[in-house]
Amino acid sequence: SAAMARSAGVKFMLTARERSGLLELGYTPEEADDMRFEVASHVLQRSVRRPFGARPMPADWRKGGRAHSVARPGIGFLLLIAAALILGWLTGTLPLPHFLEPVAEALRSTGIDLPVGRHGRLRSSRR
Repeated sequence: SAAMARSAGVKFMLTARERSGLLELGYTPEEADDMRFEVASHVLQRSVRRPFGARPMPADWRKGGRAHSVARPGIGFLLLIAAALILGWLTGTLPLPHFLEPVAEALRSTGIDLPVGRHGRLRSSRR
């Protein structure tokens, strides 16, 4: 299936050959084991010798490193704004945009209790 084909491309471990290739390029065994797979792939494809001298491997090259774990720094802020808007709409504090009224009415018809405005329905931003 298509889902299986996509998941087949996700790496979870380096092969022995890839690990050996990293060691030949001057990386330590610990660095080879801790290197992010996409970085290891890039290093091996381009035969990049260990470029940082006596310094340790950069944190953003490591699994769970800073740059790796913060893929989208603004996403948290956007999620916070979305949550505040949804909370405002659900509590009746903010008027519901008119384009969401059909969704709200469909939810209410299923028995989900949503706040109502002055006219017995969800408050709307339309006047």
